[in-house]
Amino acid sequence: MNFVKQFLLYGLSAAVSRLAAILLVPLYTRTLSIQDYGRLEVLLALHTLLVLTAGLQSESAVARDYFEAKKAATKHKLRWGAIIITLGGSILILAICLPLVLLGAVPKDIGAALPLLMLMMIPTQLLGVQLVLLRFAGTPIFFATLSFLDLALSALFSAGLIVGMGLGVNGALTGILLSKSLCMMIAWPYTFGKPRGRPVSPVLLRRMLKYAVPTLPSVLLNWLQNNGNRILLALYLTLSDVALTGIAIKIAALYGFVTYSFRLAWEPYSFEMLGKGEAAAGFYNRAFQWYVLLMLAMAGAGVLASPILAWLLAPPAYAAAAKLSGYFIIGQFWVGAIPILSIGIHGARITSRLTNVYGLGALLNVAILTMMAHWIGTTAAGIGFLASAIGSAALAAYYSNRHFKTAFSWRLIGFAIVMTTSFAFAAHELLSIAEREDSLPMAIALYGMIAAALLAALALIGRFGFDIYRLGDMWTELSQLARRKALPR
Repeated sequence: MNFVKQFLLYGLSAAVSRLAAILLVPLYTRTLSIQDYGRLEVLLALHTLLVLTAGLQSESAVARDYFEAKKAATKHKLRWGAIIITLGGSILILAICLPLVLLGAVPKDIGAALPLLMLMMIPTQLLGVQLVLLRFAGTPIFFATLSFLDLALSALFSAGLIVGMGLGVNGALTGILLSKSLCMMIAWPYTFGKPRGRPVSPVLLRRMLKYAVPTLPSVLLNWLQNNGNRILLALYLTLSDVALTGIAIKIAALYGFVTYSFRLAWEPYSFEMLGKGEAAAGFYNRAFQWYVLLMLAMAGAGVLASPILAWLLAPPAYAAAAKLSGYFIIGQFWVGAIPILSIGIHGARITSRLTNVYGLGALLNVAILTMMAHWIGTTAAGIGFLASAIGSAALAAYYSNRHFKTAFSWRLIGFAIVMTTSFAFAAHELLSIAEREDSLPMAIALYGMIAAALLAALALIGRFGFDIYRLGDMWTELSQLARRKALPR
């Protein structure tokens, strides 16, 4: 299977499992009040935090050691090691959260939903591990079917519980719980199966935790960078502002599925190339160059489509989300670049550096929200997210070049930062004007200006950020990648 097929089968299929969060937005925004939808956004952000903590990044350890375990015929132990780690992490979360609820230290709205959130975290995390196993095992049909089933069941259960039974926010959460649990049970015989042979040894668990736990702080900081803005907005502004920002984030997430799909398809190749050491530096460098050109063009298309997407996802009360989405879409562009730019950190096996990478992003996000939320309102969330993603990507490239000598071009990175930031600000201002205009010719002219700004950004990056003599090499690399066979299973 070549890279393009792997992108379509594994990448897009895995991204579709996240698409439920988008397809259910029209249901949420039309059956819940703006305040209730804002509350749901906060609860889903907390759910993500619980899942990340309970799993202790066991799926990362499975991905990193899968091929070594396959050669040693110990894959079953690696799988059950992930289960043991997840259950242990879940018990730890229960031990922390239960006393807080009993002592009344958790806000009433959150405390009432916390038991449901904690029920959701175990099947969600285990299903995540199962999807990693299916992706690395080379079972595209089952992988795609399970991903689509997760999407369909989430939609069916949530619609029935919200509309049919009138359960509101709790119905939305219960629908997700039922979908994840059923998909986990369906995949269990084909992923985890029954224990066999000797039990999982403490040595294996320590090895998995030694790799996974150092990445946990960076993952939590990444959560703060990407999801924490909902919590901060709820503190600084109102739940209505959280709801408005949530729609802008969902619009950006549609583009984020493309970058996420690329990441999932790219991950097996990039980890295999780590075995070649610094000899693969040119390969990673050219991959980033292609990423900038192709993904930025797609990001610009997403910005142009944002008013239509806002209209499809939510009633007119949420229309202002369109002008915010440009910051989040360009931010997603840089979030998608981080796995490429941080490859040297994994190559050097110093995953603790990821804490610094996402720590810088989280710090920028919190600082900008804190200083600017009362001044410019929800726009601060978009600017904070964009700045945090750029900061994390730049620091990841610095560590990769320093520890693994990946030779990422700072000229390209610098021009990309300047041009993407300029485009995001220009798109925000032009969409703000378009929102106030009733004239169709004026709106068309404004969208034409956004398209022109995108083309100018791509042209300037190509002219000043690239070594023109390497364009031929880039094309050769892409052709080879498209024809390349998948990893041996």
